[in-house]
Amino acid sequence: MLTPEKERLLKELNKNLSLQKKILTLQEAAGLLNISKSYLYKMVHWGIVPYSKPNGKLLYFDRKQLEEWALSSPDMKKGCRNLP
Repeated sequence: MLTPEKERLLKELNKNLSLQKKILTLQEAAGLLNISKSYLYKMVHWGIVPYSKPNGKLLYFDRKQLEEWALSSPDMKKGCRNLP
């Protein structure tokens, strides 16, 4: 069993590792954008966020494309309040 300190360090390490990944899962992309997973699903459905669905099932996001989109998107600058 892990001590609380070790658990905290493990979570921090996992967070730092996900920051270095080029391809992100839905959960990691939502964390990067600081939005909920369900809202990111909606943004994918609306076709306003770049994503990949290579096997027709799971969603993946290219970190660089996502960061570029977030920095250039007026919706992200306004906190996504003007989205459908």
